[in-house]
Amino acid sequence: MCTQGIADFLESQDREASLEVPRWEDQDLKEIPDLLDFPEVKDERVFQELKETSDSQVYLDLKEIRVEMVDLVILVERESLERLGERGEPGFSPPLDLVRGQKGEPGLPGMPGEKGGPGPRGFDGAQGFPGTKGDPGRPGLPGQPGPIGPPGFKGDGGPSGIPGLPGNPGPRGHPGSPGVPGIPGGDYLTGLLLVRHSQNTNIPQCPVGMPKLWEGYSLLYIEGNERAHNQDLGFAGSCLPRFNTMPFLFCNVMGVCNYASRNDKSYWLTTTESMPMMPVGDSVISNYISRCVVCEAPANVMAVHSQEHTNPRCPDGWSPLWFGYSFAMHTAAGAEGGGQALSSPGSCLEHFRTTPFIECNGARGRCHFYADKFSFWLTTIESEQMFERPVSSTLKNNAVLKYVSRCAVCIKNVNY
Repeated sequence: MCTQGIADFLESQDREASLEVPRWEDQDLKEIPDLLDFPEVKDERVFQELKETSDSQVYLDLKEIRVEMVDLVILVERESLERLGERGEPGFSPPLDLVRGQKGEPGLPGMPGEKGGPGPRGFDGAQGFPGTKGDPGRPGLPGQPGPIGPPGFKGDGGPSGIPGLPGNPGPRGHPGSPGVPGIPGGDYLTGLLLVRHSQNTNIPQCPVGMPKLWEGYSLLYIEGNERAHNQDLGFAGSCLPRFNTMPFLFCNVMGVCNYASRNDKSYWLTTTESMPMMPVGDSVISNYISRCVVCEAPANVMAVHSQEHTNPRCPDGWSPLWFGYSFAMHTAAGAEGGGQALSSPGSCLEHFRTTPFIECNGARGRCHFYADKFSFWLTTIESEQMFERPVSSTLKNNAVLKYVSRCAVCIKNVNY
């Protein structure tokens, strides 16, 4: 069977003997792929059988035919390759000692596959934690009216209504009880005067049964030509009906008088108004000037001092009119000042002030509490300390009152 196939192949080669087939070098033949489809020609076992036979000529012819057939196939393949383009240069062969490279990074993920069908139902999971509180639901429909409850508590009274119309006059009332006996009258007034200072902007009232003569402003003293003239606060002269920062003028031997042309001053009892940071003027001054009243007394009036922090008792046959603090004296600019007779009601002021008076500059028309103003008060003395050496101390705020003597203004009882 093998010999018959070879013979058929030789006859086909004789018909194509006239074709010129180029020869190829062995190196070129190694680069050409195996393109023959004849199993009888390319099978090495065929050549092996022929070689073992004694017909060596047939073996050589067949080998030459194989080479020519390969050349023919290469020629045909070359013509097909020339239609595509020229053959390129052989590439470089990699070196034999080429080291294998490191493994590359994984490629990008592929496109998602198609969604699979639903799987079988899984096992029931564990019970979850309670969820958060939801939003309040919509209001429900009104319920049915409940039963009538018990009566509630009595409510508060409503606001007062509009006043009604005046009613008819009522019947005449019964006579009242007899009043307190008054001070015995006379054919004439006694002429004894009592002056009271309020130490605020309110006008004080005369004691019961004493007529008011006039009201005014509490003048303490005046200073002119650098000399002071004091006013006893228990005398009527300390209560001027009109106020002015310069209540006086001065005249010389030439018959010429001047008003508010020098640096003269006036000093007045002050009120409870807080000390201003700057001098005050105009209508603001009225907030700092004490008011006073002059009354006619039915009997003599005097002041008594306890020299203790308790109020004294009036002597037998005398009645108290008011209690206060023992005011002794005062000084101001140029070491000028004055004092109060301790028997005078002016020495018993109803309110204590560390600075009980204010200075007013006549020419400038302003008043202020200057740092060179000092007030002097009787102090408390314990009976066992009368002949001992005084102990120096500095007192502030409410601690001062414990060391200021108390006093009382007393009037003689007319029926005594």
